[in-house]
Amino acid sequence: MIDLDERLEIVATGTGRCGTLFFSRLLSGVGVKCGHEQVFSQNPLTLRDSSKWDADSSLFAAPFAGKLESKGIKVVHLVRHPVRCIESFLRMGYFDGENWSSSLIGWWQKHCPFPFDQDNEDSMAVAYWIDWNEMIGETHFRHRIEDDSGSLLDKLGIGWGGELFSDKKCNTRAEYEHPDRRLELGKVDEGLQEELFRLAESYGYEVEL
Repeated sequence: MIDLDERLEIVATGTGRCGTLFFSRLLSGVGVKCGHEQVFSQNPLTLRDSSKWDADSSLFAAPFAGKLESKGIKVVHLVRHPVRCIESFLRMGYFDGENWSSSLIGWWQKHCPFPFDQDNEDSMAVAYWIDWNEMIGETHFRHRIEDDSGSLLDKLGIGWGGELFSDKKCNTRAEYEHPDRRLELGKVDEGLQEELFRLAESYGYEVEL
């Protein structure tokens, strides 16, 4: 059961490396008190007090997307070009076994087990991008982070005027363990590649080999 204070009106989520920090700064810039992983945090077993926030933006909210919408909370599904997103996972070492606690890995595997059955990091990263996005499912507010931010605010019914926060490369906390790492699709099973192409196309992206 999710017990959230009535103040929380908007939750943005995605795979991570897809613009959640950008979204929190975008909303904060137009007067909406939006945290970044403040309600749904890296300790996903416990939700933090939501009474301080109008919105939260966090990859850790993804498993709750359906329940949040059923409570009348607007769920924004943030997506980014899959190759850039997946390569960011690889550069940060998402799947090298050194960046996450065992409890968090266990929680991840509970909600998204398939990536951890893959035999290399490239396949893990691709499978995670597919499965985490599909777990979020269909929402009324899917947004490609490369698209116009003002249109998203309009859809959410948020009034704004003047300039918007626009630095999409704003995650200054990112520290790349492997800064030159690229996605090697040749290491990825053909069936998984096809799923990647299919989902990317449904979001309006083209993936080139």
